[in-house]
Amino acid sequence: MSVVMSMKMVFLVSKFLAGTSGVLLFFYRNSLFVQYAGEGTKNPDATHQVLINNHGAYSYITSTQSDHLRMLILAAAALFAVAIAIDLLQKKYRR
Repeated sequence: MSVVMSMKMVFLVSKFLAGTSGVLLFFYRNSLFVQYAGEGTKNPDATHQVLINNHGAYSYITSTQSDHLRMLILAAAALFAVAIAIDLLQKKYRR
């Protein structure tokens, strides 16, 4: 296998892994959002202080849960951006 062919394979595998991981994280985050919304309280208390809206059903979740949801969506977006960057690099250096 030539160096060019192996680099194409590295680009392809990297792009696939980053893109699919980003999409899977996005769906995992959405399932956790629904779970956290169901477990949340209807009124704020000492631990449940972050208000979320699940299609009109308001509930309060903990700040740790809110941070977890935020980090998952940021990681999903970052992985998707990496997949796009790899694709652009691949197109730029295509032979």
